[in-house]
Amino acid sequence: MRTSIRKDQQGYVIVSYDDPDLGRTSMEFFCPPQGGYVRMWTQDGTHPQICERLARRGPTLISPSADALLKIIRREYRAMRREHAKWDY
Repeated sequence: MRTSIRKDQQGYVIVSYDDPDLGRTSMEFFCPPQGGYVRMWTQDGTHPQICERLARRGPTLISPSADALLKIIRREYRAMRREHAKWDY
């Protein structure tokens, strides 16, 4: 599985990976510059808060600053993959 986790020029963190069911998947995350709730850009224009393991439900992710967001998203992506491996996704 090829994964890319990077920060773009605007400060958004972009995660791209190969999903066995969906194909190539990309997610884009952001938070306020001074920190706060982590949110995700979506196709429908909503910006839902993201939870632990990059889920849509559960304890909400909070970043201390926009600069720390990349590290947090990398940590939560690894946790998501471990969780999926447990259930053989």
